[in-house]
Order: sequence, then C-alpha cells, then structure tokens
Amino acid sequence: NYDAFDATHRASASYDLYGKNLGACSIFRSFQGWLSLTSAGQGRGALLLAPILREATAYLMLRPFMEDVLPSSFCGANPGKVQDLFPEFHQQLIDCLVPIPDVQPGDTVWWHCDLIHAVEGVHGGSEDAAVFYIPAVPFCEKNAAYVQAQAQAFKVHQTPPDFPANHCEVNCVGQGTEDDLSHEGRRAMAL
Repeated sequence: NYDAFDATHRASASYDLYGKNLGACSIFRSFQGWLSLTSAGQGRGALLLAPILREATAYLMLRPFMEDVLPSSFCGANPGKVQDLFPEFHQQLIDCLVPIPDVQPGDTVWWHCDLIHAVEGVHGGSEDAAVFYIPAVPFCEKNAAYVQAQAQAFKVHQTPPDFPANHCEVNCVGQGTEDDLSHEGRRAMAL
C-alpha cells in the first residue's frame, strides 16, 4: 500500500540521479510551507493545491503510459528537471487545483512535499502577495551533510547548494555573518 506519509526510504533517496543539480532539491523535505507577509486569497496571489495526493501521484506516474501519449513522450518529465503540468497531458489535475483560504500576515500554510501546488497565474489584488517559503527539514544524514555544505558557503558568502552557483553576494558590503545569528541560529546553520 502506498503511503505518502511513510518517510522510511525518502530520507536516503537520491534526488539527483543525473548529476545536473539544476535547482532540484537535494535535501529531504517532509513538508513545505508559507509564512504570509501580506494579506492574500483567491484572486490575489493565492496558493493553489490539488488536494488528492495519492491519486494525483498515481496519475502523474502512469500518464506517460496512456494510449493518447506518444511512446517517445514522458508528458514533460525530463531528467534533472521538475515535473511541470501541461494542459495537453494534465488538464484534469490542473482543474483540481483549488485556492487556499484567505491568509493574513503571520498565517502559515503547510502541505506535503509531493502535493501538486502552484500560485495563481493572475493577481487581481491591489497589493503584492508576499510570503516566506519554508521547507520542513528533519534531522537525518542527508540533511546534516547539506547543512554542513551550506555553512561553508555561508561563511564565504557564496551561493548555497541546490542553487545556481552564481555567487552574486561575494563582493556585497554588509552581508550577514555568523555574529548576526543567535546561538540557536548558529546551531541550525551548523556553525
């Protein structure tokens, strides 16, 4: 039986089988979330979710094998890239997306890392919708190794792992340092 909440094998899974590191997440995220900085809601930059985790996962995995798909097509699934939804292959899943309820500054929203999610394509509000993205990253061997590499990059103001290595902050004045962090912050950053 498929249980999306059973993390037994996820913590040690390899997410970059092709060595391309094209922005793919190499850490193990059990959940991901938003912390809202502004008011937002339907029609104003809402988060959209497809609230059928098990069924949507099965559909995405089996869609390339359906009769209306050419044998050479994997419906937008390409090595080393995230899976996007395309109307010609995934219209039923796109139609399942529903906006979250209205949020106010300080509200948080959390969802399973496999849940199909998007942001509304049109923002009809009068103010920007701003959020902090927060991955929930439990302690495990894979994540401990990542945070060690992230700490080394932080110390020299380089781009952290999992992001394009543009190192755009190396020569900036006033970057954050270890001294700017609390004891808890240094501990979380493996410093």
